[in-house]
Amino acid sequence: MKKILFTRLGSLMLLCAINGAAIAQQAAKAIVYDTPEFISNYFESASSQPSIMESPVVYVNTKAVRHFIKSFKQAEDVHWFDAVNGMAAHFTMNGTRSRANYDDKGNWLNTIRTYSESALSKDIRDIVKRRYYDYSVTIVNEITDEQRTAYVIQLEDESTLKTISIYDGDMNVIKEYVKSK
Repeated sequence: MKKILFTRLGSLMLLCAINGAAIAQQAAKAIVYDTPEFISNYFESASSQPSIMESPVVYVNTKAVRHFIKSFKQAEDVHWFDAVNGMAAHFTMNGTRSRANYDDKGNWLNTIRTYSESALSKDIRDIVKRRYYDYSVTIVNEITDEQRTAYVIQLEDESTLKTISIYDGDMNVIKEYVKSK
């Protein structure tokens, strides 16, 4: 069960990291680091998986809808989509873009919140800025499941773009791009 959760968490963290790929198109050189196991599991299987969002959902599992209504009472602009092995609800809550992921049986898997540095908790911001004080935070993806919260954060300075993860107090570089001159 843990392996499945870590695999799914890793895949979602990678998808969040990909959100910044448009910025990385300017990059001349990419440096990929060893990643934590729960992220690296996704890299091994991602090439054979279809896109996470293929089409809007025609049928939404009742169990998923009940959980969503109970858990996200203030959600606005809700749209359901088919996802790999389940479905996802995209919505906005308190001004933050979010996505709740469910399996085919309607079981909640995790929630991904996407926001800017200003909404980042002071504790996590302190961890990042202590090491990357000259970098600006371009986007934060907060991934929460039943057991943990992890962060995938994209950073930028004059010459480098970095994607880092923070999980269980550990900070790791997922990817680093050196900008071309």
